[in-house]
Amino acid sequence: MISTSPPLPWIFDLEGTILGFLGKNPFKLKYLTLEVEQETMTVTLPKQLHSHGLKLQPGDRVRCIGCSRLNFTDKTIELEAFQILPADCGSPFC
Repeated sequence: MISTSPPLPWIFDLEGTILGFLGKNPFKLKYLTLEVEQETMTVTLPKQLHSHGLKLQPGDRVRCIGCSRLNFTDKTIELEAFQILPADCGSPFC
């Protein structure tokens, strides 16, 4: 029997360079554009970071941890970050 329930999210751990931020309001950024191994990815930022001033800038290297989900309508993979850390940080407690 084939399961009709949606698939579980998959955890991702990416390290890359910030290319920029996206959002309708420049004071409420919703997405981060990241270059990982010469490929551009858009990652949804955690809600607690939407309206706070980020100390990150384009060109910074970061480690992005979160979950991915398959969007069946668009046939794309959506990435949502739980945590964004400086890439040189070896611990989640930086």
